[in-house]
Amino acid sequence: MTLAEILAEHPPEAQSNEPAKPIKPISAPAKTAKKKTPARRRRAKPCVTSSNAEPSFSESDKTKPYKKAYAATESYKKKPQNKNYSEKKYSEKKAHRAEYDREQGNQDLETTQDPQSESLKKELKQLGQKECHHAALQLLSRREHSLAELSTKLTSRGFEYDKIQVTLAHSIEQGWQSQKRFAELYIRSKANKGYGPQRIVQQLKFDHKLDSTDIDYGMLECDCDWFELAHTRFTKEWRSGRPMDFEQKQKIQQKLMRRGFDWEQIRYALNKKDDD
Repeated sequence: MTLAEILAEHPPEAQSNEPAKPIKPISAPAKTAKKKTPARRRRAKPCVTSSNAEPSFSESDKTKPYKKAYAATESYKKKPQNKNYSEKKYSEKKAHRAEYDREQGNQDLETTQDPQSESLKKELKQLGQKECHHAALQLLSRREHSLAELSTKLTSRGFEYDKIQVTLAHSIEQGWQSQKRFAELYIRSKANKGYGPQRIVQQLKFDHKLDSTDIDYGMLECDCDWFELAHTRFTKEWRSGRPMDFEQKQKIQQKLMRRGFDWEQIRYALNKKDDD
């Protein structure tokens, strides 16, 4: 079939001279704003303004009558600041609370003063004082203690402050404890470990709370040669026989100063080492 035959069967439409209409753009549908639902408000609990108002209870509390009785008698503890409050009601509530405590087995010691209970208290107090004396004697039998060290150990064992003070005074009277004897033995033990006098004095003052008179007595009775102790400590720090340079000397000087030796004792140790 030729092209002329096809055009004869399907003739083209006549073109109009009218301008083409503009095509409208497709717009998106407008968004509708959602209405905000108001938040649900909680009901405010009723505020009880009057002091004589009865307390409210839930359903679970109604099954427990002892809670209700206990809560009803709680208001006697704090007296409200109200001029119209009657003293009679206050005393009645207090008596009601005392009866409730007596039923529950919690009797107040202030209201019930029994002579048997007073004697029992005295016996218990004497027994606790004896236990405190026994504990202090056990500690002092092992080694010497200062008063500060002994009091800290007794407090850690659960004894009261008054009992500890009585025990300390009793131990001094009986000769179980002596600050001067403790200072002497403490200085000797620290000197044997290679510590100097300055560090030992600081420990006795701040850690054990000793007076200067007790410390001086211990230093005189100890009779230690601190210069020779500094020299022996120096030889332990520098065991090799090689000569030292400046940095090594400074390191050893700082170690001896941390040990508690003063500058004269350190200089004596250095000069004796150079002479040897």
